[in-house]
Amino acid sequence: MTEYGGRLPDEREKLQKLSGIGSYTAGAIASIAFGRPEPAVDGNVLRIFSRLTAGHDDIAKQSTKKKWEDIIRQIIPQDHASHFNQGLFEVGELICIPNGAPHCEQCPLAFCCLASMRGLTGEIPIKMTQKKRKIEKITVCILESEGRIALHKRPDQGLLASLYELPNVPGHLEEEKLAEAFFIRPDMVLSVEKLPEAKHIFSHIEWHMTGYQVCIHGPIPDHWIAVDKIEIKQKYALPNAFQKYAELIG
Repeated sequence: MTEYGGRLPDEREKLQKLSGIGSYTAGAIASIAFGRPEPAVDGNVLRIFSRLTAGHDDIAKQSTKKKWEDIIRQIIPQDHASHFNQGLFEVGELICIPNGAPHCEQCPLAFCCLASMRGLTGEIPIKMTQKKRKIEKITVCILESEGRIALHKRPDQGLLASLYELPNVPGHLEEEKLAEAFFIRPDMVLSVEKLPEAKHIFSHIEWHMTGYQVCIHGPIPDHWIAVDKIEIKQKYALPNAFQKYAELIG
């Protein structure tokens, strides 16, 4: 409403800037609603072109999707983009189906389909299954003293390299273990509040987090960096992995 007067833009790049619209949806809207020669590549289209060319690229990879978007953009009919894309959708849904044998005898593309000619439709497309993500349990602590919050800078290499984070340790700790784990003298603790659990998914790891808010008197232990609450949002951009807990900092 603010930027386009209540009308969807007809350009792919502008469509993709709208929340919830990705590459496939932008291509479908641009071609079907506005007739623009833009590819709309989903799993159906990747399967069709993999079989047509007897290609062995992994269709689960973003690079494979990008490759076919670039190729289709060169061959899509300039004046019939809507018919072209919708025709591919229909072939993928009804004939070159994802589960079970394709209906090659009914396919209008059978005359040029290398996978069909070579008896490879059962092997193509190639879609590699992703490795199961490793689960890591973590205890996160919002450690506060006199309006200041403890932060920690991660190592220069590895996951979330060089970014600032809330103090955290491996495992799900019980309350009586917090002081030792977070370098706090027990006599410094004023209050402990259990926080909601949270989860963050990386490409190869899942963090299953539990959290506590611990208020202490005296200075933040030297093991951590003491930061004013206001500075956290203005100066220290915490990774999204800690967003649920960062939102609880008053």
